[in-house]
Amino acid sequence: MFNTLKKLVGKKEDSPSSSSPSSSSSSSPSTTSTTSNNMPKLSTESYHAGIYNHSTCIHYDPIQKLVAVAFNNGQVKIFGQDGMETQFQLESSPILKIIFLYNTPHIMVITPHSIEKWDYNDGVQITQLNYKNRITSIAFLYGCNFMYIGDESGYISTYNVFSHFLSSYKIFVKEEIIKAFNVPSTDDQQQIFSSAIDICPSDHNLLLIGCNNGTLVSWNLESRRLEKKLSFKTYVTKVCWSRKGNKFICGFFDGQILFVDYQKQSPSLVFKPQFLQQQQQQQERVSIDQLELLYTKDKKIIMFRGYYQGSNSLVIIRGDNYKDVSKLGVTLLAPSVFNFTSISTTPYPSSRDLSSVIALTSTNQLLYCKLDTSPLQQLKQIDDICLKKWIENNNNNQNNNNSDNNPNIDLILMKTYECDQSTKQKIIEALKIYQKPTTSIGYLESPVSGGLIKDNRSTMQLMITYHKDQSLRFWDYTDARNYQFLGKSTDILPNLITFSFCVTTFILAASYSAGLVHVYQLDNGSRRIEKSFFKIQKEAEIPKQQSPTSVEQAPQQQSPTSVEQAPEQLPSPTPQPTEQQSSPSSSSPPPQQDNNNNNLPDPSWSGLQLMGEIKLDCNMNVICLNPWKKKTTTRLVMGGSQGNVHHFMIVVSDNSCDGVSTSRTVYRAAIDYRGSVSAPSYEGASQGNDITTMELCFYSLRENDDISLVHAGTQNGSILVIDVPSMSIITSFKASSHPIKSVHYADKNGNQLRYLFLDMLDNFISSLPNTIQPPVQSNDENNNNNNSTTEIAPLTNVVSKLNIKLDDIHLIVSSGNQIIKYTIPSQSLSQYTPTPKSPSTTEAPTTPTTTTTTTNNNNFNHPKERCEEFKNHQVISTSFLRDTSSDKQYLSVIDQSGQLTLFDCANHSKHGLEKRGHYQLPNHNIKCLQALVSVIGGVMVVSQNSMFSVCLQPAIFRTRYQFFVDGINIPPEPKSAVSSGISSFFFAKAPVNLDTVFSEGIKLPQQQSNHGRSQQSNNQKVFVEDIAGSLNETMQKLNERGEKIDELSLKTQQMESASRDFASMTKQLAANNKSWF
Repeated sequence: MFNTLKKLVGKKEDSPSSSSPSSSSSSSPSTTSTTSNNMPKLSTESYHAGIYNHSTCIHYDPIQKLVAVAFNNGQVKIFGQDGMETQFQLESSPILKIIFLYNTPHIMVITPHSIEKWDYNDGVQITQLNYKNRITSIAFLYGCNFMYIGDESGYISTYNVFSHFLSSYKIFVKEEIIKAFNVPSTDDQQQIFSSAIDICPSDHNLLLIGCNNGTLVSWNLESRRLEKKLSFKTYVTKVCWSRKGNKFICGFFDGQILFVDYQKQSPSLVFKPQFLQQQQQQQERVSIDQLELLYTKDKKIIMFRGYYQGSNSLVIIRGDNYKDVSKLGVTLLAPSVFNFTSISTTPYPSSRDLSSVIALTSTNQLLYCKLDTSPLQQLKQIDDICLKKWIENNNNNQNNNNSDNNPNIDLILMKTYECDQSTKQKIIEALKIYQKPTTSIGYLESPVSGGLIKDNRSTMQLMITYHKDQSLRFWDYTDARNYQFLGKSTDILPNLITFSFCVTTFILAASYSAGLVHVYQLDNGSRRIEKSFFKIQKEAEIPKQQSPTSVEQAPQQQSPTSVEQAPEQLPSPTPQPTEQQSSPSSSSPPPQQDNNNNNLPDPSWSGLQLMGEIKLDCNMNVICLNPWKKKTTTRLVMGGSQGNVHHFMIVVSDNSCDGVSTSRTVYRAAIDYRGSVSAPSYEGASQGNDITTMELCFYSLRENDDISLVHAGTQNGSILVIDVPSMSIITSFKASSHPIKSVHYADKNGNQLRYLFLDMLDNFISSLPNTIQPPVQSNDENNNNNNSTTEIAPLTNVVSKLNIKLDDIHLIVSSGNQIIKYTIPSQSLSQYTPTPKSPSTTEAPTTPTTTTTTTNNNNFNHPKERCEEFKNHQVISTSFLRDTSSDKQYLSVIDQSGQLTLFDCANHSKHGLEKRGHYQLPNHNIKCLQALVSVIGGVMVVSQNSMFSVCLQPAIFRTRYQFFVDGINIPPEPKSAVSSGISSFFFAKAPVNLDTVFSEGIKLPQQQSNHGRSQQSNNQKVFVEDIAGSLNETMQKLNERGEKIDELSLKTQQMESASRDFASMTKQLAANNKSWF
């Protein structure tokens, strides 16, 4: 009854009719929170992409082409192609070693006190083997089902990793060492345990065991006895068999490496660390922490991690004769390496043909190089994984404009765009498949290429980031937990201010200091490009709000590759331009042709190709791009630091229509200037009128233009409404006392308009009548000043094709402490016609509601509907979020405290701007510097010393990638590694069946766990020592029972014998009695 009342009360409190229209709640990193029945639950669990934490070890699966990285906090990550990743969390930490079970979805994880088996494809734990004593050594080999685990108690236990069978077979190393080496009784109390174990590749019955007291023995598992023994003076850290089992190498705590002939037991020194001073020897760590004996086509290679010109160096030793140290070559591959994994051509230990190596450095980077080439390649980072980490080390900081605010963050700018899957594929082809010869490693050569990415979504979220190394990186941010690396470009100049990318025309505009703007196009092929150059005069020399045709054309006398293009009228971007439209006065000159190929521009490599350059009189703070009817034409609108707004058209064309060959095709981007306008200055304004943000309205208010409005925010808190075709200010108004951070357009349902434009772009363009002509402009060459007019056609039925009413458009404005919703008078704006002005009226307006281009501004005022205040913390990011379950969009606002607030901007909501939920993002105690919210619920948050991603959508709407691919065939074992011939037939030993040797024991039960996290508590743990004790106790009881049974059996036999004697005696007496009578 109480629970029923509690549910009813809870429903009443959450109902919309409650006295409080909205409520707030915060969620922990592993929980979800909600505030309204109309709002779905959103997860606020944070994810750190890439190798972000203190990593400890790595391992590689050569069959599945996956790499695993373990961390100090007990986390394990599996990486596949394009940086896709999955993770699971252990309770025990740190992780000492991870081992892939090749061509299975399982991985073994070794901690100081546990051996755990996980299914990385599903993120669940299968079994867990716990130890009370610290684990000191591990041995496992592909092709052998058993893992050998040594601990501090001196025992080596045996565990079948596939059947989960823990054998009662144990090797008591301490006792065997004391017996074999006749250790005096005074040293009997010394703690002796195995510090290194290795399985013989040619005979799995033979173990090589190194101990902490310097002893080294070989152990026969079947006969349970020592076969060989050696003794050294120092701690044995690593041992490794040769592939044939006739030799082995061993490393020591003092940094030495010995090469030993197994049969002769003759060691030879192959490496000893060299020191400059004795004091340095005491301070530096010199022990051999990893050691492998590998093979190439013609040489043996010893690869180890030890001291060589510094601690934790990755070093290889090569030579033909390891008995002569002078003939060995030592090469340093990489310094400061935490762990490495070698990659062989086959997984079989009997071959060990080395092809490459992956190293994990102290800076959490994965380095890779191929070792089967001559000369050796330099190790380079695997960009797909390493570039996900945006945190810098303090000693590697670079000087940049933002280094004072966030010295540890590599990120400077990030932007997101919604596009389709074809855009993603072209980006991959342009930036990864076709690469310059000077790139570090070919992306196709990267060894981490496993897994399957199955994404049936038609749209994706593209994220572009700019970093301190002057690189632009492209990401698929559709899944915030598992965003993929698409490629990077290093063609960006330093001192980047901002950039913008058009997903339809693949044009990218980048603004630099000193008023420089570069226009790039992303392409997946090599092209000859004739670069265009445009330079605008200083603002004092250009009449404000002049017509595009009033700009004087500069003489064009330069060569095609260095033309300084004059501000020209854009040719009509109709499908078939007429001769009048391509006249010299209205179009850019075509690329010059020459029969000599030497005069053609050199080909540009695929990727971001520089198409043109624009030189302006001030820095451009904001850039907006969108396609103009055809995918070869892009509109470019930019806002500057002096309040200037410039309008350009970028038309990409080539001379292929002239019948030239493909090798001589030249591409060119015509940069056509359409005009500019200046923001008004306000009396008493404490801040300047710099343009801080702009938004292009994608509604077609006129049939001859797909964009007719620009709403621009300024530093002094005002909003400019600009008519794009005529580049004139329709009206302006004061929105806030703080700088404007962002402006957005929304329809009556609260959805952002630009996403509707993307979905309907192709259909809408194809539905436009072919008879539509560009604005009719005066082309009188004798009167080419400010007297030209632009005749704008009134609104027609073109907008009705979108089935949206004009009065349903709203403007959402964000400042530092306010979110304001306005209504756009679209019906009035659609009828707006710019008024011609005389050359004398060039001064900027001085009042918020008065401009020099309109006289009846009352029709264009934007009524304010709602204003939401943020008093405690400044707003750092605003964007629209689409709920995947209901396809409803909400305005998301993130402030500096890390709190995410959602607003419903629909007309039916209360006051037109209603709060629908508060969500506290993780790490909220750190001041947020940057934040980005994608339309499908991915949040990227950057603070002073950390960065993390949050996937707001519930788990049922997420996509889990397939990392394990079933059905991959393992290559056959090389014939050279398999013994053959008559000698092997007559003299080779039959392989020992270890299953019979380890037949006694217990099978471990499988664990039940949640996704990605172990559920076994300390009270539920079963330790190996307890299992061994119970097994010994059971064996002892069985032995005692057997002894009692033997005694009973003996007594029974004695009684049976006595009975027989008595029966015989009775028969004899009976016979005697008969004979007497």
